[in-house]
Amino acid sequence: MKLKISEVKDLINSFIKKLGFNDEETEIISNNFLEAELSGKKSHGLGNLFWYKRAVTVKGSSGYEIVVDSQPIEITKETPISLHVDGNHKTGLLVMKKAFDMAVDKVKQSKVVLVGLHNTSPSTGFVGNYARQATEKNLIFLCWNNSNGRDAPFGSVQKLYGTDPITIGIPTNNSPIILDMATSKITVGQLMNYQRDKRPLPPESAIDAKGNFTTDAELAWIEGALIPFGGYKGSGLTFIGEMLAGALTGSRVGYSVPGGWGTFFILFDPTIFRSIEEFKKDIDTAIAELKNSKKREGVKEIFYPGEKSQKIRQENLNNGFIEVDENLLNEIKEEMK
Repeated sequence: MKLKISEVKDLINSFIKKLGFNDEETEIISNNFLEAELSGKKSHGLGNLFWYKRAVTVKGSSGYEIVVDSQPIEITKETPISLHVDGNHKTGLLVMKKAFDMAVDKVKQSKVVLVGLHNTSPSTGFVGNYARQATEKNLIFLCWNNSNGRDAPFGSVQKLYGTDPITIGIPTNNSPIILDMATSKITVGQLMNYQRDKRPLPPESAIDAKGNFTTDAELAWIEGALIPFGGYKGSGLTFIGEMLAGALTGSRVGYSVPGGWGTFFILFDPTIFRSIEEFKKDIDTAIAELKNSKKREGVKEIFYPGEKSQKIRQENLNNGFIEVDENLLNEIKEEMK
């Protein structure tokens, strides 16, 4: 069913507010959920509200407790080109927003900023939203995140790492390039959606406790694990995420190094190399070459990273509506009683 964007936002606001966040925090958190819905990223939208409530109300259920009323977010260490941010156990949705805003201010002078977040709790949410905001300022955004284990490394049956997404934003003269992907075949949000809807998982996206492929979402959640995309290559990217988002920032690494969820991102101005006009001209030429390349049989259009989601977002903004599953909507309303 179609709901007005304002109705979806009010619904999310009411849900988050009931968890004890103040008005400013509720607005920040809700906007991230809304942006995910606008962009068609259902794994980080309305369906993720149930998990988020559990992460707030059931202490330790997500590997690190969210403290709703905690100490302010602090700067642990700062240099002219870096920020090390202590979230003081606040949700990463708030820590990431503050860190990103500080980085945007800082990059105006330094042209390059490296940012590490530690002592954060679930979760940074829809990170693609920050990639888009960076590109709107003609900046490049490179980000790695880690989280508690739902992903078994290549060759292992043990849930050891998070799905450790990689997010990259590059400005163009039109719709930005935004690569925003988990290093597992499906995200945890997608797993929860399949579990809630009692639908079978995509083939070969999860394993049971013995390492056999399973399409049972409940089994994969309780005793199985998600697996990396691309075999050992995807697993390698997951491991790098643990090193950058975890070890570098002072956050958790697997289960051997304790700590909160970690984030490491780089924000930089491409004009440190060449003019923005020249850079964007070459980017647009590359996009045109990709889209006009000879297609395989049955392929109607070739898309570059983020093109589809940005089209969905713009269409939703133009129409003023978001498509919402009616059963999911009823479940959310029931959860709020």
